[in-house]
Amino acid sequence: MRKIKVLALMVLLIAGLISARGQHVQCGTPPYPVSVGPYQVNQYADNYYVITEPLPDPHVSLIMIAEPHQSFVQIFHVGRLVVQGTVPLSIKIARPGHYKVIIRLPDGSVWSKTIFIQPGFRYLIGVTGYSTPQPEPVYYPEPVSDAEFARMLRQLKKTPFSSTRLRLLRSMAAGHYFTIHQAKLLAKIFDFDSDRLEACKILFYSLVYPEDAYMLASVFTFDSTREEWFEWLREQGY
Repeated sequence: MRKIKVLALMVLLIAGLISARGQHVQCGTPPYPVSVGPYQVNQYADNYYVITEPLPDPHVSLIMIAEPHQSFVQIFHVGRLVVQGTVPLSIKIARPGHYKVIIRLPDGSVWSKTIFIQPGFRYLIGVTGYSTPQPEPVYYPEPVSDAEFARMLRQLKKTPFSSTRLRLLRSMAAGHYFTIHQAKLLAKIFDFDSDRLEACKILFYSLVYPEDAYMLASVFTFDSTREEWFEWLREQGY
């Protein structure tokens, strides 16, 4: 009877050792255990994870970098670069030992960790704690008020000569911004395409949305003037 109990205990011990080769997660702070399927998983409250799970071939290991995508990663072993590339990345490891993983994150920071690689396991690595860079906000100026714009129109219409009107328009544009609709009305005060072209060039630098400047082509009478306007915009980079 005693021999049977000893054998039963040995069987339970071996079964426990085999189950210990299951999946687990390791990170940087003290773990708290949770059950995931048949495995005991150690989760951590840190900004990365390293998940290990057994492979069918006990003689090789596999390192897989899962996230963040498109980050640049380098893996070193005993001071020598083993592989580098962009995430996702995987490499088969034939020699066990300590491997240093360096990941350059999207926010510009660098994450690194040295991991001991054992034969017969896959190591899935991901970094989750980083800030995604946000595009710089674009600020557009406020156009002139309707009342102020109406005053400008009246003043320009009272000015008798086109050369004087252009000087006045240049003075007005120096301290104000206009919508495309407002710019069209200002340009149409002039009678000839040549003067309207000069007016559009003045107003271009005072547009709330300069990327819409091509719409000013509608104020011209002749196609040749429109082409001249488009060519001038190309020279300005638009």
